[in-house]
Amino acid sequence: MCVLRLSRLIVLGIALWSATAEAATYYGSTSGNDANNGTSTNTPFRTIGKAASVVNAGDVVNVRGGTYSESVFVTRGGTLGNPVTFQNYQSEVVTLLGPSASNPGITITVPNVTIDGLRVTGFTEGGIALQGMSNSSSYTTIKNCQGYGNSAGGNAAGIRVIDQYLGTLEIANCLFHDNVGGGDQGNNTGITIFMDQMTSGTSFIWVHNNEVYNEGTGIKYKHAAPATANATATFELNLVHDMIFNGYGCLNSEQQNTIIRYNICYNTPIYNPGIDVGPITALGNCSGCQVHHNTVYNAASGLTVVTGTVNTSVHDNIWYTNAFDGASTNGAGLVLQDVLSSSILTASADFFAGGAINRALVSGWNIFPVFLSFAGLPAGLETSAKSGNPLFVNPTGSPPDFHLQAGSPARGAGTSGSNMGAYATGTEVIGPNGLGGGGGGPLPSPPGNLRVQ
Repeated sequence: MCVLRLSRLIVLGIALWSATAEAATYYGSTSGNDANNGTSTNTPFRTIGKAASVVNAGDVVNVRGGTYSESVFVTRGGTLGNPVTFQNYQSEVVTLLGPSASNPGITITVPNVTIDGLRVTGFTEGGIALQGMSNSSSYTTIKNCQGYGNSAGGNAAGIRVIDQYLGTLEIANCLFHDNVGGGDQGNNTGITIFMDQMTSGTSFIWVHNNEVYNEGTGIKYKHAAPATANATATFELNLVHDMIFNGYGCLNSEQQNTIIRYNICYNTPIYNPGIDVGPITALGNCSGCQVHHNTVYNAASGLTVVTGTVNTSVHDNIWYTNAFDGASTNGAGLVLQDVLSSSILTASADFFAGGAINRALVSGWNIFPVFLSFAGLPAGLETSAKSGNPLFVNPTGSPPDFHLQAGSPARGAGTSGSNMGAYATGTEVIGPNGLGGGGGGPLPSPPGNLRVQ
C-alpha cells in the first residue's frame, strides 16, 4: 500500500514538474523578426500576432516598448490557473495602433487569457473584443490596460464582450476614453458587455478600479442572459466622468442580480443619468439588483430605474446637484434607504408611465408618506431619506475630491454606521491604482459571488 501511494506521488510530481517545465516565456520587439524563436530578448518576434500563434497554457509573452501596427487574434488559450499572458515588458509602454484593416485591436476567442499593460488605440472595430468563449471554468483577465480613440459602426468600445461569453471575466485597473463613432451615441462606451447570446452555463463578471471618460455611456451591461444561463456581475470602485453624449449613464445594467457599489460618477449631459438600471430596449431588466454606496454629482439624475425592473435594493448613495432628480423610477418594488439628495423634487411628464405618475421622489426627511397619495407607490418605500449638502472635500477640483468633510451629514449616517456615498470607510481606492489618475493602495479581493465552476 505504501509503495502504491509513493508511486502515485512520484507520478503526480512528475506531471506537475512537466507542466511547469513546458511553460515558455516569449518576447516581442519592434526590432525583432518573426523568423526568430522568440525565446529571449536577443531573438524576439517582430509581431505580437506571431507570439499568439505559438503560445500554450502557462506561457508568458513579454512585449517590449514601442508601437505595433497590427490586429492581434488570440486563438490559443490556457487552462484554469495557467493562463496565456500577454504583458508589457517591465515598465515599457506598448501601443497597438489601428491599421487600415477593419478589426478590433485584440480579439480573444479562447478561455484563460490575461492581457496586462497594453494600450490599444485607433482601431475601427473597437479596442479589445472577447467573443465565443463558452467555458464556464475559464478565468480571463484584462488589467492595467488603456483603450482610447477606437471607433465602430455599432458599439465603439474600449472593451466589447459578445457572443456566448462564459466563465469569470475580470476587468481591472484600466483607463478608457474617447471611443466614439457608433450610430447610437449611447453605444460609444468604455466597456460594453452583452449577455443575450450566452449559452447554457455560468458567467461571473467583475469590473473594478477602472476610469472611463469622454464616452456616451461609461460601463454598459446589456440585455438579459437566456433562461438556461446563470450570469451575475459586480461593478465596483470605478471612476466614470465627463460623458460627452446623451447615453445611458455612467453605469447601466439590464441584467438581473447586478451589484453596483462604491462607484463615483460626475459630469454627464442634461439627459444622461448617473446610474441607470433597467432595459435599454425590451431585452432585459435589472430585477434583484443592488445599488449602494455610490456618489453621483452633476448628472441628469442620480438613479433611474426603468419599467420592468423590480425588487431593486438601493441604499447609502449620495446624489447631489443633479439636473432633474435624486432618484426616479417608473418600475416597482424599489427599496431606498438613506439617500442624500440636493433639492425637493417635483412631478414631471418625463416620468409618466401608462398615464400615471409612478416616480420615487427622494428629498427631505421621511417625505414619501407626503407623496404616496398621488405617486401610486407602495407604502414603506422610503422612510429615511436625507437632504442637504454632503460637504464633499472639493467636488469641483481637478481632479475633484468626493471624500466627506468632518462636518458632513453623510458621515456615519449610512447602514451599520458607514459613511454614505462611495467612500463608505473613507479609505476606498476609487479608479485605477496608479494608472490614469488613480490613488494608491492594494486592489480589493474578489467579491464572494465571484467563482468558477
